[in-house]
Amino acid sequence: MRLTKTKLAYLRTLEPEDALAEIAKLREEYNAYNRDYRKRRGEEGRAKHAANMRTWRKKNPKASRSIARRWRENHPEAVREERRKYKETRKKKGRTPKELEAHKEHNRRWYSRSKAVKYVTEKPEEARRVIAQQLPGYLTADAKRDITNEAITAILSRNVLFEEIGSCAKPFVTAYNRMFDQFKNISIDAPIKGTEDLRLIDLVPADAFHF
Repeated sequence: MRLTKTKLAYLRTLEPEDALAEIAKLREEYNAYNRDYRKRRGEEGRAKHAANMRTWRKKNPKASRSIARRWRENHPEAVREERRKYKETRKKKGRTPKELEAHKEHNRRWYSRSKAVKYVTEKPEEARRVIAQQLPGYLTADAKRDITNEAITAILSRNVLFEEIGSCAKPFVTAYNRMFDQFKNISIDAPIKGTEDLRLIDLVPADAFHF
């Protein structure tokens, strides 16, 4: 909503409360005009307006969420009515095959996670043995214990399916290797950090075996 210079000058002459009331009135008149304009434009105009709003919301997600949140806070009755109509419509139409399949998959994964939590809770030692069997031999005892604890925590946090317990340690082993650089490749021609162009190859005796 844009105000003319004349209208702005008029608002400055009012008391703060009167100015706010006048602005609210102007906003309502502006919204009413837009509603009437869209009504006159017909279905094509409404579709174009909806497309423009979707584009704007996509480009301004934070502002869009903020506006929607304020609207819901200021119109609780309208929100309840929308939810009631949505439930009635869904009840009449029923779920599509795709929605039914998604709901079924959601329930399956929920049950699988619950089963994994129950397994770790009731058989902790057995669960630890299953995880320990997945750990490579080069890891130290402390590293194996830490990775096992991380995997157990992930299961209890419902982040692991029951059928994934047999391979759930892999991402934690990978993260450990990245953290401690287990497999870092170093070029023998590269200069050693902290030296004056000293290379690893310079430390190899001249009579050393070469391929």
